[in-house]
Amino acid sequence: MSSIPTRIKQVLIGTPRRGRYTLARRFLQIIVFSLFSIQLVIVWKIVEGSLASSRFLGRIPFIDLFAFVEEVVSSKTLPSVESIVALLVVASLYFFLGRAFCGWICPLDLILALFERKIWEKNTKYTPPRRIRKREIVVPLVVVAIYLFLSFIYGYPFFTTLSPIASTTKLSSILIGVIYNIPGAVIGLVLGWTTILLGVVVLNTVADRLFGVKRLWCRYLCPVGFIYGVLFNKSSSLKIYVDSPEKCINCMLCSNTCPMSIDVHSFVKEKHVDDLRCIMCGRCIEVCPTRVFSFSTRFRRK
Repeated sequence: MSSIPTRIKQVLIGTPRRGRYTLARRFLQIIVFSLFSIQLVIVWKIVEGSLASSRFLGRIPFIDLFAFVEEVVSSKTLPSVESIVALLVVASLYFFLGRAFCGWICPLDLILALFERKIWEKNTKYTPPRRIRKREIVVPLVVVAIYLFLSFIYGYPFFTTLSPIASTTKLSSILIGVIYNIPGAVIGLVLGWTTILLGVVVLNTVADRLFGVKRLWCRYLCPVGFIYGVLFNKSSSLKIYVDSPEKCINCMLCSNTCPMSIDVHSFVKEKHVDDLRCIMCGRCIEVCPTRVFSFSTRFRRK
């Protein structure tokens, strides 16, 4: 049995050791989270809104793709010009970056990772990493259809309103507002957003620790990441490329450490990792002892 200091070290450093991509992702996630959190208490706002719909520097609008669709479906009207511009800004960004939002921006990636089992823990048994299966496409499609149906019936963007992604930034912002006694920031909102967030964390943790299913929320229930993966992972310029397939020693660390349960090792004999679940986190690049993989763009590969 490992000592408490050893376990703390394992958690902080990671096993295998966290590399520059993981550290950069966590730093960026904390920065984005902090900027949304303090928007009610600063005069010069860098960002306003939430991760579902926001404005950067008071000028550049952003709207999540699924939030845009829900807005149109729930309102039963044509979208505004501002919403279309915001959609094009986000689509242009992720046309280049693929599903990087999930691995580099979304606070749930950080929060869920805190409670997930680590590969060094005893009796850690997961469903084996695999290439994407039919159910990982069908189930999210059904979930998307349900969210849109509820949005149409109730007349408001159902998922966007209750989204744990947006609620994370809303929760921190409202909580700071309550502390500073800012009008409109009420404790009821804090309790509401906390309940939603805790529900997702508990659900994901139970699936992970009791049933060995990695990232249940991200793989099956979140329409945001699914849509980014379907629309942009194939066409994105940024990809995880296979540089030196002959160097692979079949250690399987790339597959076993993938948070999305992708069998990364199965792509070694191909050009790049081609999977709509890939969140561009770079963990497979970091853990590979022989440096088989690397981030690159299609322009540099020509």
